[in-house]
Amino acid sequence: IAVAGEGDTQTETAAGEQRRVVESLISIIPPQKDCVSCSFLLRLLRLAVMLRAAPALVTEVEKLVGMQLDQAALADILVPSYPYGRSDAAYDVDLVQRLVEQFVMQEQAEKQEQHQSTRAQRVACLLDSYLSEVSRDRNLPLGKFQALAESLPEPARACHDGLYRAVDSYLKAHPVVTEHERKRLCRAVDCGKLSREVRLHAAQNERLPLRVVVQVLLSE
Repeated sequence: IAVAGEGDTQTETAAGEQRRVVESLISIIPPQKDCVSCSFLLRLLRLAVMLRAAPALVTEVEKLVGMQLDQAALADILVPSYPYGRSDAAYDVDLVQRLVEQFVMQEQAEKQEQHQSTRAQRVACLLDSYLSEVSRDRNLPLGKFQALAESLPEPARACHDGLYRAVDSYLKAHPVVTEHERKRLCRAVDCGKLSREVRLHAAQNERLPLRVVVQVLLSE
């Protein structure tokens, strides 16, 4: 027992030292956009979350990532939930939700419509890929998935094919969701922004509520 206790103390000490290093790194990062790569910031954010860094510093990194979220790769934002072993979702969806919210706030503050549109479209593609990846997690609540799916302004997506595939993947992995929940989730998809190929798939998709199938047929 004594040895185990000593080992625990050493582990806690090491974690504390690592946390202080991460917090020191965060404190010296310039607050301006593009001073540090988005990939590095996301790796730093992952460490900060895992090591339980000061919440204020974690928020600062989230703001920096939000400024340049359009530069992120899917692998960068697939952050596992901490601690491991819980029955919660496998990935930290709440973290990605906050990153998207930071991005949207930055875009609205800049008020540069053309610039925003290009960047927002890249983030939309990234987000749809993320939603497709996490949709297969049976422990991911519908509410969190829906909130993330609806977190970008409507003009950000010129095409809803990726979002449709993510929603369909979620419905396939969660067959017990109610009809009401299916309707709620499908509200995020604009049938008028689906390609012909995807509309043909949706028209025959038994997982979709009847109302959505009718909308697809009407748009066709």
